[in-house]
Amino acid sequence: MDLQRRLLLERLRTLPSSELGRRIAGDREITSIDEFRERVPFTTYADYEELLGQQREDALEHRPLT
Repeated sequence: MDLQRRLLLERLRTLPSSELGRRIAGDREITSIDEFRERVPFTTYADYEELLGQQREDALEHRPLT
């Protein structure tokens, strides 16, 4: 459980580094799981459809694997 918590926090801290992450969590780094729960609302694919439909790799944190 500790490992999963640590890995989740690592991912959450990098959200502001991509356009998609900023849409999810804003411009500030998330430093705890409780902060994530408070700041990030539930979302659906429709919330990302416009950005993902453009297929812009630069909007993602990492280039997709092909």
